[in-house]
Amino acid sequence: MALRWRTGSRSRSQLAAMHWSDDPSRVLDHLCMFGPADKDIHE
Repeated sequence: MALRWRTGSRSRSQLAAMHWSDDPSRVLDHLCMFGPADKDIHE
């Protein structure tokens, strides 16, 4: 799963919806190597 969000296969809203132990908003834009997807991706 980490490979998918690291390569930009998840949108910012999909990343935020993952189970986090704390508020992830500060790091969401830095998680993806190529930036998050512009829209939700459903596989």
